Amino acid sequence: MSSKHHESDTEASCESSEGAATTATAASEPPKPPPRGRGKRKTRRSDWEILEGLKEGQTYDRVPKKFEGFVLKKRKWPLKGYHKRYFMLDKGVIVYGKSGWDCARGKIHGSLDAGLSVITTKPRDGRIDIDAEDCIYHLKIKPKEVYMEWLEQLKQHRLYRQHILSFKELSSPTEEVVSPLTPISSPGDSKNIDKEISLVEKDLSHLEGILETIPQPKKDDDNKLRDFLVLAKEVVVSLRGIVRSVGNGINAREVEGGAATLRHALNQALQQNAELKSRLSRIHREASLDLNYPAAQTSDTIKSYSSSMSNSEYYDAMETNKDEDRTSSDEESFSSEGEGEADSLNSENSEPSKFDHTHLEPSVLTSSSSNLNIKIPEPLLREGRRTFLPAPAPSGTEAPSLWGILRKNIGKDLSKISMPVTLNEPLGVLQRMCEELEYSELLDTASKESDPVERIALIAAFAVSGYSSSFFRTHKPFNPLLGETFECVREDKGFRFLAEQVCHHPPVSACHAEGRAWQFWEETQLKTKFWGKSMEIQPIGEVHIVFPKWGEHYSYNKATTCVHNLFSPPNRWVDLYGEVSILSGGLTCNLTFVKVSYWSSRKHEVFGTVVNAEGVTIRNLYGHWNEAFYVGQPPSARCIWRMGTMPEDASKFYGFTRLAIELNELSPSLRDKIPGTDTRFRPDQRLLEEGNIVGAESMKMTVEQKQRDRRKKREEEKNPFQPLWFKKSKNQTRSGEEQWEFMGTYWEVRKNGFKNVELEPLW
Repeated sequence: MSSKHHESDTEASCESSEGAATTATAASEPPKPPPRGRGKRKTRRSDWEILEGLKEGQTYDRVPKKFEGFVLKKRKWPLKGYHKRYFMLDKGVIVYGKSGWDCARGKIHGSLDAGLSVITTKPRDGRIDIDAEDCIYHLKIKPKEVYMEWLEQLKQHRLYRQHILSFKELSSPTEEVVSPLTPISSPGDSKNIDKEISLVEKDLSHLEGILETIPQPKKDDDNKLRDFLVLAKEVVVSLRGIVRSVGNGINAREVEGGAATLRHALNQALQQNAELKSRLSRIHREASLDLNYPAAQTSDTIKSYSSSMSNSEYYDAMETNKDEDRTSSDEESFSSEGEGEADSLNSENSEPSKFDHTHLEPSVLTSSSSNLNIKIPEPLLREGRRTFLPAPAPSGTEAPSLWGILRKNIGKDLSKISMPVTLNEPLGVLQRMCEELEYSELLDTASKESDPVERIALIAAFAVSGYSSSFFRTHKPFNPLLGETFECVREDKGFRFLAEQVCHHPPVSACHAEGRAWQFWEETQLKTKFWGKSMEIQPIGEVHIVFPKWGEHYSYNKATTCVHNLFSPPNRWVDLYGEVSILSGGLTCNLTFVKVSYWSSRKHEVFGTVVNAEGVTIRNLYGHWNEAFYVGQPPSARCIWRMGTMPEDASKFYGFTRLAIELNELSPSLRDKIPGTDTRFRPDQRLLEEGNIVGAESMKMTVEQKQRDRRKKREEEKNPFQPLWFKKSKNQTRSGEEQWEFMGTYWEVRKNGFKNVELEPLW
């Protein structure tokens, strides 16, 4: 029964909802088992195959027999390994429990629709992965004969279920609601149907909420109630599938020949409108700003133009969380540094604290620690920061072409595969690394805190806050080119940041930042994998924070991110899961990002503890990575971080926060100060930001080809690439690997306009 799995890339999949796989395609004839024993392939490939589904116009009305038996199923995270579960296949619906007896009594652990799931198989290893949109199930079946029988039954049940959802009107209790799709006679009919579908989805969500609140009966005499709950949940799953199928059918029927022309005209209008807005905004800024402001007025100008929200907005945001009715005194009591410190724990999106100009001159930032003396370049904010992007995100039209690419790469690392530009957002990986400093005020506060336990709690809050913007983001950042850089100087927040793409195979990004009394650096290698309907991003690397004043060095790893519903842009959502361990001397903080579960309404939770060298818990931490983070136990816990408000219409603009909107801005004063390798000069990313999708796609191919040409030339000349601003260090990470260390020369060279530095043209 023990089953050792040696393919860590597959096992690490996004099980946050508990499963992923791929959407099936179809067989035009009754399914046949795949040929047995093809032997080993000559070329090394993933060997994953997609279970085909019903093709357009094909029917499959032969009712498959009920099939059941024990299967090895990968255990729910954070548990590892496999355990036996009893699976039952009945007319395309899969349920499972601990035993056949439990399933017969309705005591099931989960259910899914084979017709709506993406199923991938690996016959060589007896593997089956099922991506059920909200869950990913990893199964192992042995021996080979039993595996092939399960595979055959899955094919038949999947085809039959898809046939039912597409054509038939059945008489079974859970499927009587299915009706054949009727032609749409007019646009008015379509609008009415859309309205009805929205109402049905709303009712289903309400029903799910009611079902979640009903406690599970434990007594034997409550079998009827237990059976009702199980059946009700199955009906909800079935209804959701039916509604989704109806919606997809309507969308397919609404496509007309003139749609492409209308879309092109709309994009042109949006581009013109964005250009006019940009010009008007620039004229407004230039007309209203006095470049001779004294220091105090400059601070106010920065405050008015930076991404901020008022105190009333902040406390309004606090009241929106039904579980977090903490008073402001709870937050104020946390700080030992005086009035206003609690407010500084809110990000750039909350009201920034005013600078003490005795410590921060316009050109020099001196740390409160004698060990740091950081010179910040002249302020770059006098012309204001933008508050909106030039153009909204494109409509979700990339799914068909995206599926054609991804279906061939199940379980593979996508970082080496060129993806459609419509899957991207107009920011790069280096800029996303800078976003982790959005709530850098937490580090400022921690550097002043005398209690080491409170310091590590604030570091934990900072680690959690770095994920908050991910909640609204469903697009991937641009992969940096080798040698690409990004700098960010934030006088308003008191830090400067530099990142560089230091390696291409594997892709590694390194960054370094300096603040008032802290240093921050990390290197990240992102492994991106596709599981059918989900994309998983696994970061490899560590984050480091140093407080010279206290002689402390903190390091921690990062959680895994999973994007669900990849082929349904309006319904995409992000989940985080994994263990994050923060180490510093005798203290350790262990954080757990909890996977979303289909059977629970609790989402996006994170909890943890601070333990001393003896392993004794001395602090409890909890919260939601997309809302707030607390120290202590409810109801007396203190809020030490809360996410700021989002910009208006953020959902239309890639879900960007205020800081994200500002990162790719290229102002006239900045253009002459940064090197040509800076991400802001990347043309394909700029075209996407401006809404020119066709131009961005073409330019992306050009930029990537130039990088391949440069690599080929270096190989021919035997001249390996050397990063300009980072070097390999003998200091090792927890895993024993060498680190990339910031050489510290960038800011000095910047003063001379990079005159004596040979910058390789990237674009």
